[in-house]
Amino acid sequence: MDYYKLSTEKELNTLIYWLVSADMCFVIIHILHLFHNYTGIFASSYFSLAADRGMAEMYQYLKESSIVLILIILFRRKSNSVYIAWSLLFGYLLVDDAYRVHEKLGAMLRPYFSFAPMIGLRAQDLGELCVYAFFGLTCLIFIGITHRMSDADARTNSRYFLVILTFFVFFGVVVDMIHAMVKHPTLSDMMALLEDGGEMLVVTIMLYVVFRLVTGKRVSWGCAPAYS
Repeated sequence: MDYYKLSTEKELNTLIYWLVSADMCFVIIHILHLFHNYTGIFASSYFSLAADRGMAEMYQYLKESSIVLILIILFRRKSNSVYIAWSLLFGYLLVDDAYRVHEKLGAMLRPYFSFAPMIGLRAQDLGELCVYAFFGLTCLIFIGITHRMSDADARTNSRYFLVILTFFVFFGVVVDMIHAMVKHPTLSDMMALLEDGGEMLVVTIMLYVVFRLVTGKRVSWGCAPAYS
């Protein structure tokens, strides 16, 4: 029996446990923040999942920057350009989270395109969606090109990344747009929690996946871990 591999796998399982536990702690703190009028604690917006430079967002920045760094390391080790393409995508997501790129550019584009509110969305929301689509499609085109140039293992890993990205888009774009259409305060709070909490969990899964790869483990969605 290879005890080194067994030990490493156990450590990886511990890693995902602590990462998810941290996500859940931030979610609980956010809920306490929403009810601070009743609890008397966590009143500061710093405890909100959606707060700029808030506690949860700083944790999210750390995870996203770790993903970018690990993908660059994988590129250097494997010489498969698809990893650098994915690092650029997650690098954009990091910059967008930190500097609200899609919100700022969406506001700048709004008067030029004369967006009219529709299906409950503001002109601002439609502008943000266009910005997301532009940068997202640009990165995906680069990923698609480099995907075809990579070896079989890298292409398989890239497909896993794409599945994870699909869930990120669901929470970050679809749920975000639904949130913008919701007017009831309680429902709005619930949608915001689903959006931000879902994004946190998806980024955690992506970090775990790339960390497995950089430690020499294959990715497996099954019950039994796959070793390289």
